[in-house]
Amino acid sequence: MKCPLCDSKNDKFLNHKNRSFYHCDNCDGIYVDKEDYLDVEEEKQRYSTHNNTIENKGYVKMFQRFLDDTVRKFSDDINTVLDYGCGPGPVLAELLKKDGFEVDYYDPVFYPEIDESKKYDLVTCTEVFEHFHNPKENIKKILKKIKKGGYLAVMTYFHDGKDVFKNWFYKDDPTHVFFYNTNTFKYIADEFNLEILFNNSTKHVLLKKPD
Repeated sequence: MKCPLCDSKNDKFLNHKNRSFYHCDNCDGIYVDKEDYLDVEEEKQRYSTHNNTIENKGYVKMFQRFLDDTVRKFSDDINTVLDYGCGPGPVLAELLKKDGFEVDYYDPVFYPEIDESKKYDLVTCTEVFEHFHNPKENIKKILKKIKKGGYLAVMTYFHDGKDVFKNWFYKDDPTHVFFYNTNTFKYIADEFNLEILFNNSTKHVLLKKPD
């Protein structure tokens, strides 16, 4: 099956809980067979069960660590932000507004309205990339929303290789269909002409568009 990020053809290496997984030798991504994707209504039901609210202190703390690692280090030239894939409760958008940023949010399931002409200094994608059925096309769409010299901040757990993948908790969410690591984001940076400004090698990445 072809990798949905780089189009390389790869062999299946794991069957687990009625899902087939492939490892890409080119970009180092791991992805689910498209035949095993949930449909839109099944995904929406799954997302709606998450306790992702401002009252969830652990959830808010996770975002604060993400902001400290990425956005706040480069905030001097950031004014406008799009929280892309915010889910049913746009908590990160609320935290960004408290930091003084002008923030819009978008989610294809819960907040599908978006100004197609507007561009932003920063787009955040937290716990979003792993849901992309077609990461190559999704990344292209996201980059169109970022101004020249703007930023893309991503949070998604990195996989540690196919040898230990079977026991990794993150793969068990049926809405998670593509998994990344440092090598995958290096591929993304090269493919889309981006600069990696920060990478904590576990789940936080900040990329910059050329001026």
